[in-house]
Amino acid sequence: MSQPTIIIEIQNGKLDSVYSNADVRSILIDRDNAGTGHPTVTGPFSPTLVKADLSKACPDDPGVLAALLARPADTPYF
Repeated sequence: MSQPTIIIEIQNGKLDSVYSNADVRSILIDRDNAGTGHPTVTGPFSPTLVKADLSKACPDDPGVLAALLARPADTPYF
């Protein structure tokens, strides 16, 4: 089984895009919204782009994204 890759792009504190090499669903939990009256949980979202080769998913950062995708996964984020 291949391991799905998900790239999450946030701009101005908001979910902007989700790129993936698999058809996935994501739910965003923004704890910063808890005290502002905005929704803490939004979604589910489907990827903005599902593409086997994600190295070209972000045309503004082609070299950086390709280099990051080539790195092995570090320890879990959470």
